[in-house]
Amino acid sequence: MTNKKRYFKILADATIPLLGYFLWNWSIYFIFLFYSLDLIAREILTYFKARKIDSNQSNTRFEKSFSFGLMSALILIFVIALMHLISFNLIPNINFLQETISFMTYSDMGIQQGYILLPLIAFAAFAEYKSEFILPQKFLKITISELWKSHIRSSVYLIFLGLTVLGLSFFMKNHQWLILLMLVLSLGSFQLISSKTNV
Repeated sequence: MTNKKRYFKILADATIPLLGYFLWNWSIYFIFLFYSLDLIAREILTYFKARKIDSNQSNTRFEKSFSFGLMSALILIFVIALMHLISFNLIPNINFLQETISFMTYSDMGIQQGYILLPLIAFAAFAEYKSEFILPQKFLKITISELWKSHIRSSVYLIFLGLTVLGLSFFMKNHQWLILLMLVLSLGSFQLISSKTNV
């Protein structure tokens, strides 16, 4: 990915939650759901990459990557759990199920955003998979172990970010916009780092 494309993607990923919060009345939990969908797509994409490497390198054994995949999935679950803890700390009476339904069915200009966001995120992930992994034939150049280690290293950053935001949420309950700004800036730096280090 060129620098221009990388910066454009980071800017777009930061703009959507900011617009959602300030213009579309998104809650902090809505924004966490948006980021969760992106993280889940990223996780699934890594599994597809591992499968592609396995099918093209005779010296790889896909079953050996199970522990890496399990560790990565547990990190993702932990990060999403942190998002829920932060949301509960900021909004003690939150109903997660109702908020999730409201997020997916939120309608702007006559169409529910779930019908737009899910295909859009899936398409973006697939386009990245094709342009950044398939076309450069990275599946012939790296091992499954290298793939998962790089992915997990960048994911661990999210744990530290989540714990930091959780700590701040105890002192900034009345300043959610500051938490949002810090979250957007931190996740932007995460995307920049992971795009340069991930394979």
